Amino acid sequence: LQSYSPDHPVLIRAINYDYEGFFEHEISVRKATAFPPFSDILRVLISACDDEKALQTTKNAYNEINKIVENNRDKFRFFGCMKAPLKKLQDKFRYQVLMRLERGNSEIIEEIFNVADKFNDKSTSVYLEINPNNLT
Repeated sequence: LQSYSPDHPVLIRAINYDYEGFFEHEISVRKATAFPPFSDILRVLISACDDEKALQTTKNAYNEINKIVENNRDKFRFFGCMKAPLKKLQDKFRYQVLMRLERGNSEIIEEIFNVADKFNDKSTSVYLEINPNNLT
């Protein structure tokens, strides 16, 4: 989250219910930085009761997705792998592969979905989120 000083123009717009001004500022920032709606954020979330299993699955999924990224380097703005912000939830260890992809690449999203689905099994949950509301 971006923090603003109390006298920042965006905060003043929000306080004064200047929805149009707030929107215009926010959409210009998102366009300049290629964030949604000008790109898609993809997250492959991996969780398992066993930390080593979750980590190994994450590495395997990351390596396969990396092949897709390498073949489409110009369409990706970000690609990385890390622990999820909530590292453990409901007794399951969680990792994530994050990507930011140019809009309009449904074939690439389908490929990434297929990789995620391939690693999904009884002991490990692996799924793809497109433009998640939050990354926790």
